[in-house]
Amino acid sequence: MYNVNYTDILESGIREADPSWPIKPCQYGWTFNHTMIPYKSIAVELEWVCDHAFLGSAAQSAFFVGSILGGLIFGYIADHCGRIPALVACNAVGFIASVGTAFCNSFWSFCLARLVVGTSFDNCFNVLFIIVIEYVGPKYRTLVANMSFGLYFAAASSLLPWIAYWISNWRILSMVTACPMVVAFVGPWIVPESARWYITSGRVDKAIEMLKNFAKVNGKEVKQEIFDEFEKSCKAMNEKDQSHNQYTVLHLFKLPRLGRITIMLIIYWLLMVWVFDGHVWNMKLLDPDVFTSFSLASLTELPAAVLLALFLDRWGRRWMGFASMFLCGIFSFVAIATPSGNIFSFFIS
Repeated sequence: MYNVNYTDILESGIREADPSWPIKPCQYGWTFNHTMIPYKSIAVELEWVCDHAFLGSAAQSAFFVGSILGGLIFGYIADHCGRIPALVACNAVGFIASVGTAFCNSFWSFCLARLVVGTSFDNCFNVLFIIVIEYVGPKYRTLVANMSFGLYFAAASSLLPWIAYWISNWRILSMVTACPMVVAFVGPWIVPESARWYITSGRVDKAIEMLKNFAKVNGKEVKQEIFDEFEKSCKAMNEKDQSHNQYTVLHLFKLPRLGRITIMLIIYWLLMVWVFDGHVWNMKLLDPDVFTSFSLASLTELPAAVLLALFLDRWGRRWMGFASMFLCGIFSFVAIATPSGNIFSFFIS
């Protein structure tokens, strides 16, 4: 609060605060405005305002640090123990930590819970996504990869703010949003393990058994000679390369060209996620309420996925990546130049 005599200020006719006035800590507590968000968040409960306003961003940073650790941990599990164990493990961790978040009563406990939840972020569905992409033929891979995100991610994300609005309790919301992760526990009975992982692990017989089941389900007849030739080829490949299970992240930088590609992808993804998260945070600055803004922003995933499905194979990954980032940059500058409160600014953002 400003360290001034408010009586003198009002008597002098001043109606707007001057940012140059000296400030001091609030002495009488805080009254929160629930017009935009009609329920208490953890920031309100723990009074993360004024000198403690940064704590909300710090907790969010802990979440993303967890996602980095989770990528390394569950990526290792997926490579060495199988995709299905990694899928179940990361969803189990996410479920337990999300439920645990609901019982947090301090910044440090909340930060720890968000850190652990972050380890399952992306991995909880990316592992399954990888399995699907491995089994889908090249002809339909682009369509399946993009439309799965476009349909289900857009639908769920646009619905999420209204679930939060209806529940109006962040603790209950944390437990409710953890529930879908329970579905992964039945994964071993309904989701096939990766045939590619079976092959690289030396279990070619299991891979062939899996592929035969797929052929049966799809109504295709594959001659035994093809499977025999496939088995012979896989075993020869594994005998030639006995070090495939010894690979680590460091091997990505051992060859100059592979190292350059890895660094470029890291930078590209860093910028992309940075911009995406920045636009998500910008939603609260737009004129429509945060619930409507978030829903509309989430729905944009659907047309984006449709465009990718239509043009990705035709134009290539590099040009589509360049075009999407270029247009994002152009419209970001247009949004900055557009006066606040303009409906055009909302749609551009």
